[in-house]
Formats: sequence, structure tokens, C-alpha cells
Amino acid sequence: MKKIGYYGLTTLFVIFCLIFMGYSVSADDTCVFSVTADDLPPNIVLLLDSGAEMEQIVWRTGFDNSIDYTPGGALDAVEVPGGDGFFNDLGYGIIISGNKYYLVDIPADLDISNYNFRLQADVTDTSARTGTWIINGRTLTLPAKPSTTQVDGVIDNANYFRYSKNYLNWLFFATGAGSYLGVSGVDDGTDLPDMSRFYYAKKAIMTVAKGTGYKAKFGLYYFTNTTGGSQAQPLQFVVDAKKMAWTVMEMAI
Repeated sequence: MKKIGYYGLTTLFVIFCLIFMGYSVSADDTCVFSVTADDLPPNIVLLLDSGAEMEQIVWRTGFDNSIDYTPGGALDAVEVPGGDGFFNDLGYGIIISGNKYYLVDIPADLDISNYNFRLQADVTDTSARTGTWIINGRTLTLPAKPSTTQVDGVIDNANYFRYSKNYLNWLFFATGAGSYLGVSGVDDGTDLPDMSRFYYAKKAIMTVAKGTGYKAKFGLYYFTNTTGGSQAQPLQFVVDAKKMAWTVMEMAI
């Protein structure tokens, strides 16, 4: 009986193999955006990092962060005006108080409002959202506040601009061919980029969404605290087919 059962199972297995030998099996790479009018569009949800690092101002061309531009000394230019350099590992930010811009250190909790020291701008221009500081004999105008208006269809809308210590040391303290003056040929800082990483992240997302037209629905979430996120845009089409104009996504973030 055992042999009969064994041969029976073997026979079924062989028949099964013979049946499927006549069919070819293949895999196909299908683009999720290759949909017709009768297909349901793909639903794509994106989670956008909106943490402190995303508020870092975009560096100017010519700055090489792999090079340490920190000068010798120990007196921080924010703590002691006319100091030796910038030494706070967490970087710096710019706040406004009493209609004046201040360069401040970023504390351990990364909340700029809890700064320990501040250095008032020599010139504050709130209409241009810039502050001018004279440090180490250099007079430079720095972007002070992210834009809240559309630039190329995207709103930056970060809370602050954050500057790394190495970037500020390059601007105010570096010398020779690697210095700001040596690279740019402009010594007032008015050619510095005034967009945050947050702006360029949103611009990249919107570029992709715009390119899909009505072939996909996008939803967007971003971090609001250490435990969760918030919906910036529900799943929906984000591009007007005729005008190619942004809808809720543009305004919500």
C-alpha cells in the first residue's frame, strides 16, 4: 500500500510538470504611471523630513564642507563680538527681536528660541529679509529669514535659516584660495543663496508630481514632533491638467 501511494504521488507530480511545461513564465517591469483612462491611478504617499537639518541654508557654490575652515582660538564671534571664529558644533540661526536680526547659537535641544548668546546685525533689512554683520573685518549680508512667497511655484516656508559653523567660518574667517572672497569675487554676500534644504526637497517632490500629470494621486505628510507626523495634503491629483498649476500641496507646506 505504501508503494502504491508513493507511485501515485509521483505520477501526479509528473503530470503536473508536463501540463505547465507548455507555458512560458516571465516577469515584466511595469511603470506605475503607465495607466489608461480606465485604470485606477496609483496612490503615492510621501513623508517629507521637516526637521532642523532641513532648515540649513543651501551652501554657496565653491564651499567645500569636507575642509575644516575653523580658525584657531576659542572666543566665539556670537558670544564675544570680534571673537576668533564660530565654534558651536550645532551651528547657528538668525532670529528677529525688536525689529532687529540677531545671529544666535543653536542650543542642545536644537530649538533656536532657547539660544544662549546673540550678536545683533549691524544693519537689519526686514523688507529684503537680510542682516549685515561686520565680523573679522568682513562685512557680509546674510539671508536672515526664509521666503513665504512662491519662487518657481514653490514656497520655502521654513521657520528659520540655520548656518553650520564651518560655513560661517568659510564666509568670515577663511583665507587664501579657499576663502569666500577668493572664490566668489564678491565681498558683500548679496550673491548668497537664500533657500533652505526644505525648499529644494519640496521642489523635487513637486517636479515629480507635476511630471505625472493625472496619472497618479499624491499625498504628503511631514514630521511635526518626535512621535508622529501631520498631513500636509491628502491623496489627490496635484496638477491642473490645463494650466499645470499647483493646488493644495503648494499651499499646505
